[in-house]
Amino acid sequence: MNVDSYDKLQFALLSGRVDECGAFLASRHESDKGSAEYWYWLAQMYYRSGRFQDALDVGSKLTREAGVFAMHFHFMADVCAHLGVTDIGLSALDTLASKPELAAASSYYVRLCGYHYLGEDDAVLSVRRDAVTPLSPGSEQYRARSVMRSQGIATGVGAFCSTYCSRQAVADFSPTLNVERYWCGQRELPKRLSIEGHSSGFGDFIQWARYAQALQALGVEISWAAGLNGILGDYKLNDHSHQLAQQLVAAGFVCGRNDTSMWSDPFALFASLFPVLNYGSTDRYIAQRTDNQVEQTLNDIRQRAQGRRCVGIFWSSCESNNLYASRSLLHQHLAPVWDASDDIHWVIMQRGYQRACWLDGSYSKDPQRCTILPAHISLAQTIGIIDCLDGFVGNDGVLSHAAGALNKPGYLLLNARCADWRYEQSVGTTPWYPSLKVLRPDTMGDWDAVVAKLISSVKSWEAA
Repeated sequence: MNVDSYDKLQFALLSGRVDECGAFLASRHESDKGSAEYWYWLAQMYYRSGRFQDALDVGSKLTREAGVFAMHFHFMADVCAHLGVTDIGLSALDTLASKPELAAASSYYVRLCGYHYLGEDDAVLSVRRDAVTPLSPGSEQYRARSVMRSQGIATGVGAFCSTYCSRQAVADFSPTLNVERYWCGQRELPKRLSIEGHSSGFGDFIQWARYAQALQALGVEISWAAGLNGILGDYKLNDHSHQLAQQLVAAGFVCGRNDTSMWSDPFALFASLFPVLNYGSTDRYIAQRTDNQVEQTLNDIRQRAQGRRCVGIFWSSCESNNLYASRSLLHQHLAPVWDASDDIHWVIMQRGYQRACWLDGSYSKDPQRCTILPAHISLAQTIGIIDCLDGFVGNDGVLSHAAGALNKPGYLLLNARCADWRYEQSVGTTPWYPSLKVLRPDTMGDWDAVVAKLISSVKSWEAA
């Protein structure tokens, strides 16, 4: 598909076709340089290719010159969190939110959401809604997320449930969904429950499958969204699932009184059941998946490794449809890692533009040092490969969730205080995944410090 219109840019950028997108935008510069749309997509191209300072510069131009246009504030806050330039992010947000042409509700949303992206939880909690601004779950959910991140999940999960997972909230977010058949914590459980993903990513499904398994152990017939394509494997309920089910019974949950079918999603599972089951921590709760492609790839990895430890690595989520620069490293950050240990064979699992950057580097040419997974390998197959490796290193993304759910030893690379709320302020470990060690910097955006910690950790692996 040629990139010959603005509506084709998003798909092409997420596919790593940055050069094609750049050529299209260059061809439109003279005719479209007066439009906010042109500058927005130029910033998006810089963002998706890891040119974060350039993206920030264009975003600043939009803030100054584009009037009521505000679509860019999300990536502006995200970029500032990646770079660790909180003061610039706060200034940009306040400038945008203070524009008189911006509606009061939009200004309120910009502040709450933007401050949260920047990890400024105290600022989020200090924002007050005036009398003319209607109460909106879309805004208030960020207040709940900041409470969970800064004060602990237990403190804010009730507010998160009401502002993001309640029937009213879901009806506001997605008016076409059938909320009458939506399960969000009712004590009388349906006979059948389908776990859908209207607002969830693959990592959310993996992380909170533990709660669905507890419901299944209680007798609920669980089915999963077809789009998961087997990433959970053919898991079997274990003693831990039945122990969690008994906790649900003690809390008043009952199954078998009706013949109803309902649907839910991973966030509703979490928000409804965390107050009873807490983190639901366990060792391993998804199953191994293998096929001929997985076995062939593993054989290739082992032959290249020649007896070295085989460790998977994934570092950037900027190829995601969401905005995740704040949780992503760039390939150049990791340059010191490749020489840190002669005992490790790295299995590169990166996608998108960062994958292309890796392939252009000299390290990718050394078959003894690394293997890069073929581009056609599916997510389920990648998880099957992780299960057979010696360890995993990754940012906050689906593969780290999978490694944790497989009880694979490894390291989870997080930013400082702006990391996702589910990790609270954890340093060193996370109760969600006991096998993963958490590495995060003292200062937001200091990715070199994260890499230094990773190198030290890798050397301890070698000594073990």
